[in-house]
Amino acid sequence: MAGTHISLGGGGDGSGGGSIYYGDPVANFAALPGTAQVGEHRLTLDTGSTYWWDGASWQLTRSGVNQTQHSDTDSIDMTVTNGVVSSDLKISADAATASFLKATTTIKSGANAGLHVELPYADTDTIGVLTDTDWDTFNNKEPAIAAGTVDQYYRGDKSFVTHDIASIVATTDGSAPAVGKINESLSATQATNTATGIGATGTWGAATSVSLTAGRWIVRGVAGLSEQTANLSDSLQCGISDSATGAGISEFNTTVMPCLISGSSDMLIPTPAVFVNISSTTTYYLNTKFTYDAGTPQHRGKIEAIRIG
Repeated sequence: MAGTHISLGGGGDGSGGGSIYYGDPVANFAALPGTAQVGEHRLTLDTGSTYWWDGASWQLTRSGVNQTQHSDTDSIDMTVTNGVVSSDLKISADAATASFLKATTTIKSGANAGLHVELPYADTDTIGVLTDTDWDTFNNKEPAIAAGTVDQYYRGDKSFVTHDIASIVATTDGSAPAVGKINESLSATQATNTATGIGATGTWGAATSVSLTAGRWIVRGVAGLSEQTANLSDSLQCGISDSATGAGISEFNTTVMPCLISGSSDMLIPTPAVFVNISSTTTYYLNTKFTYDAGTPQHRGKIEAIRIG
């Protein structure tokens, strides 16, 4: 046959062939001739492997790159570039479906000699390794919360405690509210009669006020009204609003006959309770309104708010 053949004599290579002959090297496995002498060996330059002819096909010899056994449709493609052997592992569809971790393996020579394995980073769609950033994220997660009982709640100090009335109901007297608790109360009082804030005849003025934080509240009040030698011509009114001038007020009317009351005489008028649901701190006023045609009436009062949620 064509080419140069070197005979190494009898004895074979231990793989079933006869005398060993080495023929010219070829570029790759596909370039091997279709037939040859039994026992003839050829070198493939792309992988540095040798194959021998068994009379029917070319077989990889044990003296070349070790043969890799595989099944299904797995395969390993190997290349040699500048003395570096690289392998590309192709995993079958069945293996890929089973979510195998895929890696790129390279055998290098020189300064970086050795086996180099490159694994992909894990992400939403890729199975791979975690970065140090990923590790820090997972490592800083809160630990699992052990279950408590049906009679407990998870408190702000990250512990389960049993419900008790004191933990949710305010016990203040109204002057220093326990912010955020049910039944928290807040009140303000104008104890003495004054003409300040009553406005002109027939207009609303504010007797006193409270500033409420976000939540649900019931607001109510009692107004003390005094003619103080003023001549009432129609009625007295009081109510609750979020405006010092009475805009949107919830009115409670007391109609009286035009009269003259001495300076020491007055009357008390309760307001209706007003339900308010506020999202941010709001001031609510106890308002009064006089209708008079002479003199200067006066007022006083108390406003109170109770949190219900």
